[in-house]
Amino acid sequence: MKQRTRRIATLGLLLLLVIVAVAQPVIAAATLTTETEYGGLESDSQAVTTTVTLSPDGSRMVNVDVRIQPAANSFVDYNSFERSINPGTSDAEVEYLGDGRYQINELEPNEEITITFNAYPRTIKTGNLSVATVNVAYTQNGQNLTTSSTATADMSNSSYFAYQRSQERIEELENAQGTSSLWEWVGKGLLALIVLGIVFYGALFIYA
Repeated sequence: MKQRTRRIATLGLLLLLVIVAVAQPVIAAATLTTETEYGGLESDSQAVTTTVTLSPDGSRMVNVDVRIQPAANSFVDYNSFERSINPGTSDAEVEYLGDGRYQINELEPNEEITITFNAYPRTIKTGNLSVATVNVAYTQNGQNLTTSSTATADMSNSSYFAYQRSQERIEELENAQGTSSLWEWVGKGLLALIVLGIVFYGALFIYA
């Protein structure tokens, strides 16, 4: 009887360990980065060149769905999209569905996909402008997961901010010139008073 009880207890403990192992969440992750480049006055184009990079962290990603959409103050040139897989020997199959959407059958831990495209700002009066959002859905270690990122461009080199800086410089020069002119008139006034004083005292001396 005691031996049977021990067996039941052992089986129960093993079952409990299995349940805990299955219920424990699986660690899954991906690296998603965005980079932007805006030429502004130094470029003939107002395009914001945007680069998106996606790679697995630790384990393989499958059924990867990437969607890139314009932010509120920009629009995306869907004809400018290009992509590459590193390394070039990857067996990953990538399909562009249009409108900034890609589907990838799988990405191994040593692989990454890079997507580049052009976005155009609707305003150049914002210092840091959100140009696009990137949403990724994928399966990793049996879990359905998502990650997202927002591509932001530094617009400080736009013609608007260049104009603002030039206006500030002009005001500084005008203020400096105004101060210089004031001291110039003060100097002339003091010189005139000295001359008048000399003439006055000279006249007193002559007629004394």
